[in-house]
Amino acid sequence: MDKLNSLSGGIKVLSKADIDTVQEATIEVLEKVGVIFEDEEVQKLFKREGAAVNGNIVKIPPGMVEETIERCPSNVVLKARNPERSLRLGEGKVHYTNGFGATFVLDLNSGKYRSAQLKDLENFTKISDYLENVHYCIKEVIPHDIPPHLSDLYAASVLLKNTDKHILISIDIVENVDKITDAIIRIADIAASNNENSEKPIFSLGCCPITPLKYTRDATVKLVKAVKRNIPFFIVSGAISGSTAPVTLAGTLVVQNAEVLAGIVLTQLINPGAPVVYGSFSSPMEMHSGKQMLGCPETALLNAATAQLCKSYSIPFGYGTGGIADSSVLDVQTGFEKMLTVLFSSLAGVEVVHDGVSGLLGTAMIASYEQLIIDNEICNMINRVLSGITVNEETLALDLIREVGPGGEYITTDHTLQNFRKEFYLSKITNKMSAGEWFEYGGKGIIENAREKVKEILKTHKPSKLDKDIEVAIDKVLKSFS
Repeated sequence: MDKLNSLSGGIKVLSKADIDTVQEATIEVLEKVGVIFEDEEVQKLFKREGAAVNGNIVKIPPGMVEETIERCPSNVVLKARNPERSLRLGEGKVHYTNGFGATFVLDLNSGKYRSAQLKDLENFTKISDYLENVHYCIKEVIPHDIPPHLSDLYAASVLLKNTDKHILISIDIVENVDKITDAIIRIADIAASNNENSEKPIFSLGCCPITPLKYTRDATVKLVKAVKRNIPFFIVSGAISGSTAPVTLAGTLVVQNAEVLAGIVLTQLINPGAPVVYGSFSSPMEMHSGKQMLGCPETALLNAATAQLCKSYSIPFGYGTGGIADSSVLDVQTGFEKMLTVLFSSLAGVEVVHDGVSGLLGTAMIASYEQLIIDNEICNMINRVLSGITVNEETLALDLIREVGPGGEYITTDHTLQNFRKEFYLSKITNKMSAGEWFEYGGKGIIENAREKVKEILKTHKPSKLDKDIEVAIDKVLKSFS
């Protein structure tokens, strides 16, 4: 395993017997309870393949589940417009994404909350393109200055124009989903032609079943279109403990697993070997208000358990949500909620901590520019933890210890000069000054430092641009829907 990730997967929250029990319960739910699939063509496909279909409820036999899981690729490559930024899932490495789908922004200048705009999406994407810990990019905010029926198209265009990393494109609109999906696939293919070394597809798609145990037609339309074209497809459950799933975490795991596996079975019936990725943002309900909580220990535990299930299936876990704070302000609560969920998920073997570098507050309703930089810093610290301690002749330094002897010092040795940058993570935005120094040099904290970094990135960073004729072709597709 990569040294950077040597400690990933070390935490186990389920025993082998627990994993077997959850899997057996999942199989029983799929066989005897079933899953709703609204799409009649999907129902017909399941029936032809041997599933029991009663109305829109599909009951999937154990053999079908086992056979289709075996067809799934254990590695999925998420290609990028810049091939050097492609990533391969299924190798045990830890990755992170930026945040997804906030409707409000904490304004960088006024410090007040406001509705997200298309310019914010462009800015967040540029920053995500710059940050080293954002490994694939997603839609940070939902712009309010774009008609809702065009929002997904314009968001995809902004992402494709402002990063050459892999992009997970979200299609949230239900109305006209067939044409919107086709148009997004078309503009993504156009963007891929910018570089002769680019390999299609440079993007992925996904869907979320409606918990509990339901796939709407718009979800399966996206699935079918993507899978037929070998576009990597994410199937993501957001089961809520105590609301749309049993209040117990084990029961939530069963509902989540049944939902995701039902979708995975469908992908392999359509196109055996199609690249599919397991995803989860399952978490508990806040029992006083009824809202979903994400910055909590239970989210981290569900992620860890899901990582073990995915490993048992040899299916990449490329979307395990962490790094979202339930706190709505830049405060201590935000910091410890994010650190808990991202660190624990990384140690538990989640391959992609979705929203790991998110900048998201208020249970993903608010995006903060400053917090995006701070989250990247958190992931840098986590990466250092994941790399562990290297033990070899150089790091043991026995010769040096003998040379320095009792009562000596190591500050001025060549060994210290040659190794301190490799051994220590040296932060550029956190405050390590003494109290006296801090007061003397202006008293800036991490939020002020992060704000300055945001302004620097937006002023100086120039993402790899698409050729002008390609941008014109993309804009022509957008205008055809206006």
